[in-house]
Amino acid sequence: MFKKMGKMISIMLAAAMIITSAIPVYGGENQVITPAPVGPVVLSEDNIGDWETNYDSVYDNVDIHIYQYTGTASSLVIPSKVTLYGKERNITIEGSAPGGSFSDFFPNTLQEIEIDCIVLSPRYIFNNSNIASVSFNGAIINGGGDGTGTSQTEIFYGNTSIQNVTFNNCEFEEFTVLKNMFNGCTSLESLYLDDKPDHEFGNMVDMFNGCTSLQSVQLKNITFNGFNGDGLSSGASASVSAEIMSGAFSGCEKLQFVEFDGVKFNAVDPLKITMNSLFGDCGDLQTVVFSNMSS
Repeated sequence: MFKKMGKMISIMLAAAMIITSAIPVYGGENQVITPAPVGPVVLSEDNIGDWETNYDSVYDNVDIHIYQYTGTASSLVIPSKVTLYGKERNITIEGSAPGGSFSDFFPNTLQEIEIDCIVLSPRYIFNNSNIASVSFNGAIINGGGDGTGTSQTEIFYGNTSIQNVTFNNCEFEEFTVLKNMFNGCTSLESLYLDDKPDHEFGNMVDMFNGCTSLQSVQLKNITFNGFNGDGLSSGASASVSAEIMSGAFSGCEKLQFVEFDGVKFNAVDPLKITMNSLFGDCGDLQTVVFSNMSS
């Protein structure tokens, strides 16, 4: 008897699950609420409608720029190429849209994103973002969306939500400095940055200044040239003191581990580099590794 009852209960539960899965969920005033997708949502033809784009069916442009996400996903993946409207197309995320910039590029629901495509004007993309984790994988990051490059390097400046950032084998274009990139990011805990060896930055002044939650940083294959950006003026001597690393980790009170792997100094005498307050107020710092350095 109990076995029969068990079977009947199982059947009833299965039926209830089938029935309830088909019933829409209603909010106030009978408004249908669409549940947020579970797991990462990969940009595709099925969800391109969740983005503002530059696509024009008349010209059928091959390179598609996406400007603002209006979907409900908590996790996104943006590949470098996507088959849309019958063709494989290059994807570019552009923070500075035609006619201006979006103040809220991503909705508050988005928590993590993987970016494998070209990125233009990145500063505007993450200005008001609540995203906790960002991973750039082989992405081309162009800071010159406004024609200057320098101001665009402050990608996450003052963002208090970001926790983990990875730049894995990325390529930076029109990026002259790393100055202030994460300045004031009080929730940032870790960073991994692996640059292409043929790119040169001017400096990393105040790069992590005030990142009070930062614990681990790995900088790999970064080349500094004091004549780029505001490291040194073009007419200065290479032996002149270059403010390349001053204040980079100042105020990172929880910082424990920093690794500089494959860092190079071009057109600058490493012995003349100014590192004032490089690790100022880093009371928990335990390990700093300099490996494979050259000049």
